[in-house]
Amino acid sequence: MRETPVYAIVLARADGRFGPQLRRTQTDCAETAALAAKGLPLPPPPPGVTRPFCGTRSGNGTLNASGIQMADFARNLSGYTGRFVIDKTGLTGRFDMDLKFTPDQLQPAAGNDGANDFPSLFAAIQEQLGLKLEAQRAPVDTLVIDSAQRAEDN
Repeated sequence: MRETPVYAIVLARADGRFGPQLRRTQTDCAETAALAAKGLPLPPPPPGVTRPFCGTRSGNGTLNASGIQMADFARNLSGYTGRFVIDKTGLTGRFDMDLKFTPDQLQPAAGNDGANDFPSLFAAIQEQLGLKLEAQRAPVDTLVIDSAQRAEDN
């Protein structure tokens, strides 16, 4: 373990209310997994729902999830933030969410032509999900390599 800079994902509102794009899931992920394991067709998603069943789909400035736990969401955010993200929301259960943001590489400093008018990741998480990322320091599992040698031919 080594103490490093991390982000903690926490509730943004004192009253604990979620943002408009975060809600408890109505999907039974255990049932969905059982159907998939048996090779049976999955039930159709509700009308207008484009997110995956019990998983996450992310792409250029979007993250759609269904039946995801907050700890898994935090791990997914780590790739976008450049730091480990730790779940400190205290929320249990599974959630559906739809997040739209401007990836760092499209921010105005990098020549964004204005085609994407979504907020930064940090602002989007707060506005759309009712959560926020706080910079902290925390112990993180760290792999230390003491030495390395080129493999020899057998």
